Amino acid sequence: MKKSKNIFITLCGIAATAILPVATISCNDDKLAEKNGKEKADAALKQANALVEELKKNPDYSKILETLNKEIAEATKSFKEAGSYGDYPAIISKLSAAVENAKNEKKAIDDKNAQIAKELAERNAKIQSNIEELKKINNEAFELSKTVNKTIAEVEKKFKIEASFKEQLENFADDLLDKSRQIDEFTTVTSTQEGFTLAELESFKEITTTWFNGMKSEWARVLDAWKNELTEINSIIKGVEELKKLSHEISEFSNSVKKTISELEKKFKIDDKTNKDEAKQFKNELENFADQLLNKSHEIDKFVTVTSAREDFSLSELESFKSFNTTWFNEMKCEWARVQEAWKDQLKEISTK
Repeated sequence: MKKSKNIFITLCGIAATAILPVATISCNDDKLAEKNGKEKADAALKQANALVEELKKNPDYSKILETLNKEIAEATKSFKEAGSYGDYPAIISKLSAAVENAKNEKKAIDDKNAQIAKELAERNAKIQSNIEELKKINNEAFELSKTVNKTIAEVEKKFKIEASFKEQLENFADDLLDKSRQIDEFTTVTSTQEGFTLAELESFKEITTTWFNGMKSEWARVLDAWKNELTEINSIIKGVEELKKLSHEISEFSNSVKKTISELEKKFKIDDKTNKDEAKQFKNELENFADQLLNKSHEIDKFVTVTSAREDFSLSELESFKSFNTTWFNEMKCEWARVQEAWKDQLKEISTK
């Protein structure tokens, strides 16, 4: 009987010893669950609050922000009232879902705003492009108006224009100028008003472009009708410009000759007191040469300002005068080249002093 009692006591001791580790493990699991639960809850709240701060930056997110704040408040309350940490996963899951939903709604708003911004940028680009095209038409209409008036004046100098046709052309030029002003007002005033639409701009540009193309075609027909007269006028204008250039070259050449004479006088003592008759004679010839050049320059100036302005002035008269004086000037340059050859040593000495 004693033996049986000892066995029972031994078994009870073993059983008591076995219970202690189990109790310790259970206690550690509770602490770990508490720690994990708190960490996950804090992480979920931190993520939600971070999104709140981001949502505060844009008024477009106000409704999303309001909903998320309610979810955060509800989750915070649920965490405090939870019976155990075993209730945390469901609360965290609900809060995480609210955060994801808020992110999706935010993305939808961002995408919509980006699309609106893109469409607005495209609209503004189209408006700017159309306005630039209108400004170009404005400048062209203004310049064409000036061209018409200038052409009328040039043709009228040499040819008789029927009074009624001249009036039509002057009205034509006025219409162009009026359109230029209208476009200018549209691009600087109308296009900046509230409620201005791209459709309004495109309609105005289309009408204006069609109108201006018609005006250019009409002017082309006028130019074609006047092509012979205008060819003669343009040839005269070109010839006069060439004569002006020739006059300037002759004047500069005269100045160059006079400068050379002055330098030769200083270097080789050629003056009225010198006994070198040959040198004095040569000096006089050079002075006459320079004077001829200067006189020719004055003669050409008078021709282009007075003679060419005569009502009966003709292209053939201009071409004859230009041909004669061009030939004359070429001969004078050849003559001067011979002088330079004869005085090459002296001229070289002057140029290297």
